[in-house]
Amino acid sequence: MEIHKPKPFHNWREFLKEYGIIVLGVLTALGLEQALESWHAHEKLKEVTSAIDAEVREGLTSAQVMANMQRCQQQQLAVLSDAVGRGDQARVRSLLAQGDIFNVVPFNNTAWTAALASDISSRFDQRQRTAYSGVYYVTDEEKRWTSDLGHSVARLAAFAQSGLSQSPAASADAVSEVAEMTATLSNMQRAAQVYQRFAEQGLGMKASQADVDAFLRKRNMVAECNAAAAAALGPGPKI
Repeated sequence: MEIHKPKPFHNWREFLKEYGIIVLGVLTALGLEQALESWHAHEKLKEVTSAIDAEVREGLTSAQVMANMQRCQQQQLAVLSDAVGRGDQARVRSLLAQGDIFNVVPFNNTAWTAALASDISSRFDQRQRTAYSGVYYVTDEEKRWTSDLGHSVARLAAFAQSGLSQSPAASADAVSEVAEMTATLSNMQRAAQVYQRFAEQGLGMKASQADVDAFLRKRNMVAECNAAAAAALGPGPKI
């Protein structure tokens, strides 16, 4: 291997020329590295944003389906409340067995959680951060209320099995559970509206009818809820 010895500089012009070439090379390398890192970060941000937006669109569809189920759920809750008030155990068990009163559509936050863990969310602009934070705050609240609703249903089912009229206390507890369910479902409906408002105003996103139709083709929860409400109400006057 032939090794070239460095040539001595004969004057400052030659020195500055060599020095400039070295500095320019280093700066070019650093600039290219920084540009490459910036490009990778930009592509990652696009990927994460796309995943979050897809998740929000699913949530908007869920919110719209829940809005379409609001009336039939309220009708079934009214019938359930009447049955509990009369201590009609068989009727309460029958209504609970249908399950269509308490069908809710969960909102997901997988993409958002991953974004927070990677700290990529710090690259969102202020509008995105505000909208996403609002949307996913509602998502967390919906998850909590879904859990609360499930616990209330389980407790009411236990009352219906052991005897609603067993004691005044048991009857009062059952009435309280129905009131809790009603309040929880009402909170979930209002939260779904807030979810839609954050997505629409902050992100310019709305659930399309095509999205809702595609969701209902998998399982038409709205039709099931309406059918259960019609069966619960019977041929008599509507509640």
